[in-house]
Amino acid sequence: MKYIAVCFSGDVRTFDYCYSNINNFLDGFRSDDITLVYFFHMWEKKGHEDIVNFFRPSTVKIDSYPDPTDFLKKTCIVNGESVQPSKKNIEGMKNSCYMFTGFKHVQNMILESSYKFDYIIRIRYDITMTVHKKRIYKFVKENKTGILLPRRAIYGIIDKYNCCDQFAIGDFNSMMIYFSALDKLDDYMLCVKSFHPETLLGYTLDCASLHLDMTETIDVDIIRENSDVYIKFKK
Repeated sequence: MKYIAVCFSGDVRTFDYCYSNINNFLDGFRSDDITLVYFFHMWEKKGHEDIVNFFRPSTVKIDSYPDPTDFLKKTCIVNGESVQPSKKNIEGMKNSCYMFTGFKHVQNMILESSYKFDYIIRIRYDITMTVHKKRIYKFVKENKTGILLPRRAIYGIIDKYNCCDQFAIGDFNSMMIYFSALDKLDDYMLCVKSFHPETLLGYTLDCASLHLDMTETIDVDIIRENSDVYIKFKK
């Protein structure tokens, strides 16, 4: 029997729309010899009822948003000099603080669990996924190690540390490193000299010399609350 931790973190946002797609994706892993165990971390109770209704039983942890002050001091730097980002960029950096802090909470939830996990899946609440090939499911069935990520250049950033932070699946030890990205922030800023969440994650994985399979077998789309598809869904 293999045990897979399915970990949701971030803001719930459009989960009521995305749930059916995510659940269909997870169907590809469900079998007599695989057990999925769900972990949910969120920053506010909004959407909690949907999670309880859709996944029973589930482990749910709700926290207050962390204070991003120290994170902003460390990340509002370019080439060693403090900068004053735009209001939009400040909000983006705060969201990065919340995301990477959420990773740490999920990591602790898994470590406190009584299960011994073989694999871990990380999913945002507000994404839909399109699977083009079944290789993503073979990753588990064939006992692969490392981390499988969607192949995607986020926001036009193309460098050795760029990787998608919206979805990942990997073996237990590799995903423990994935969730610890916040611990590498100081080293990352000294090396890269400017902040972007995807490159912090990529830097963390690169430092550990992990095998990364950036595959085109899966596409990930974020469903925004102001998107036409979600507005139509809520009517």
